Amino acid sequence: MLALLGLIAGSLFAYAGVPAAVRTVRAGKQLGTPLDIIVAIFLGTIIMYSYLTIRNGFDWVLVLNYGIECLSWGVLLYYGIFKR
Repeated sequence: MLALLGLIAGSLFAYAGVPAAVRTVRAGKQLGTPLDIIVAIFLGTIIMYSYLTIRNGFDWVLVLNYGIECLSWGVLLYYGIFKR
C-alpha cells in the first residue's frame, strides 16, 4: 500500500511539468515561469533521483518518473535560456 502511494505521488509530481512544457513548445517561447524556479526544480529533480538511486539502488519506476519530470523542466529551461 505504501509503495502504491509513493508511485501515485511520484507520477503526479512528474506530470506537473508536462502541460507547461507542451504549451511552451507549441508557443515556441518561454511563457513566464521564472528561470530561478525552473533551475531549482530541474536541479532538485536530478539531485533527488541521484540520492534515491544511491540509497535504494536502481528502480525503473524512479527512472520513468524522474525522466519525465526532468525532460519537462529541461524543455522549460531550454526555452528560458535560449529566448526567441
